[in-house]
Amino acid sequence: MVASVLALALVVGTGVFAWRALQRPTAAPPTVSRPATTPVATTSPPAPVPSAPGPEGSTTATEPGSWSMAVNPAWDDQQRNGVRTFLIGPGSTVAANITVVVDRSGAGTPLERYRDNSLTTIRSTFADAAVVDQRLITATDGTELALVAYSATPSGTAKLSFMQVYVVTRTAAYVATFTCAPEQSATLAPTIEPYLFTLRGA
Repeated sequence: MVASVLALALVVGTGVFAWRALQRPTAAPPTVSRPATTPVATTSPPAPVPSAPGPEGSTTATEPGSWSMAVNPAWDDQQRNGVRTFLIGPGSTVAANITVVVDRSGAGTPLERYRDNSLTTIRSTFADAAVVDQRLITATDGTELALVAYSATPSGTAKLSFMQVYVVTRTAAYVATFTCAPEQSATLAPTIEPYLFTLRGA
């Protein structure tokens, strides 16, 4: 087995908490002066993240203030090198899995342009990249998503199949990537796709 392979060089984002100083003034008698109170540092709660209903029996995985996505509770939810990874099952060359990464540099980029930039990166990274599907989708809640499915041979591995879904907001681009062995794609991809389409970003 090899570790999950990410097709794009995306920056893994971490939640950023804003700190604020609160000062509570204290009334003083006219003839008595009191020292000013010391501001108390507190954390702001993470911004709410929208969520979408997933397939029957699914649960919602979240990164507070960042993203949410419906997942199968049977999947093994892990952190691998700082990347949220859901292990789905074994495969001949790679364990079928989904990763979710956050690309802060993609914030505010028009979705179609972000999709096209990703396709350029895929084709320049893998000499044998073969794109088999690409779509723009508008979910029932109005969220716009892009899908790109392709096969490629990353360095040091056998050929793999990838299916990526992109969501772009004013704060970041969010990318969910399903990776599996090519012989598993026809069976697993139709099952995994509805989960990927529930990806939502803050």
